[in-house]
Amino acid sequence: MKELAVVVLGRRGKELARSLKEGLPFPVKVCLPRRLAEGEEAYDSLGELLADLFPKAQGIIWVGAVGAAVRLLAPLLRDKISDPPVVVVDEGGRFAVSLLGGHRGANELAEKVAGVLGAVPVITTASDSLGVTSWDVFARRHDLAFYPREHLARATRALLEGEEVWLYWDEDLPRLPLPWPPSVKVYPWRPGTTFPQKYPLTVWVSARILPEPPPFLVLCPRKLVAGVGCRRGVKAEQVMLALEETVKEAGFSLLALKALATVTLKQGEKGLEEAAASMGLKLRYFSTEELAEVEKSWPDPLPASAFVKEKVGVGNVCTASALAAGGRRLLVPKRVFPAVTVALAELDWP
Repeated sequence: MKELAVVVLGRRGKELARSLKEGLPFPVKVCLPRRLAEGEEAYDSLGELLADLFPKAQGIIWVGAVGAAVRLLAPLLRDKISDPPVVVVDEGGRFAVSLLGGHRGANELAEKVAGVLGAVPVITTASDSLGVTSWDVFARRHDLAFYPREHLARATRALLEGEEVWLYWDEDLPRLPLPWPPSVKVYPWRPGTTFPQKYPLTVWVSARILPEPPPFLVLCPRKLVAGVGCRRGVKAEQVMLALEETVKEAGFSLLALKALATVTLKQGEKGLEEAAASMGLKLRYFSTEELAEVEKSWPDPLPASAFVKEKVGVGNVCTASALAAGGRRLLVPKRVFPAVTVALAELDWP
């Protein structure tokens, strides 16, 4: 599990960091200059520490001046989707400033930090200041991926400025309470729906492959799990190609995929692990006993292989794994590719 890193510059911040470590409800790593460290992680170079933390930390709490944080973090910035949330706390413990990644957790973190320290949270994102739920905050709350990323800012501006937006909600999805103003017009959508040639900015909520021309912004429920079986030494490219073809054939966006699942015997299979990491997916493992129980309890017979049963202990790794990971409905019972088998199942959403 990724840790939250508290980076302390001076002696006054040391007690604040300890309070945060004790008071925050998730794992916290405190980083101190070597001269101050007493069991905490010690650093000699602040620049090297940040370069190491930035791509790996769940978030960063900087105890020091905002200006110093900006100067040292600026060269590390990539984009608002992948950069970790950063909160700055002054050494007097008076303010917790959401500096970076407000809608990726920094605003919530600033509130939590302020609660622990008795400080004032400082949040400046426009949607929060105006009391409007932005598209990316809604997506984060309800496990939705969104694309294309470069359209998010324009779509959010339309929301904030009261511009008319047409929101199409896939009829196959449960309807959620929608927090937006009347300028957002909500319409049901199903495959085959036609649209006028000219219409306002459009946002779609669907896990399907959508018609051309594509909408301005898509919010895609992460509602699929793929069970994977593979031969020893499989390449990551083989796994990813098999997944892409299976999901596309089922009519869904690849972004709808939430997790991969397989048997515990495949732990350490480098190609499978690399594929999951490359696609940003959690890889879940299940024992042969768990998969055998799924095979036994599922109401319909699962496709099975005598060879696989002899080698692994269950007749079907991919299908049973997809169901063991929470799949409630099989979409693709089993597809066979060179060195890879894939099954696709639908998860409960939201």
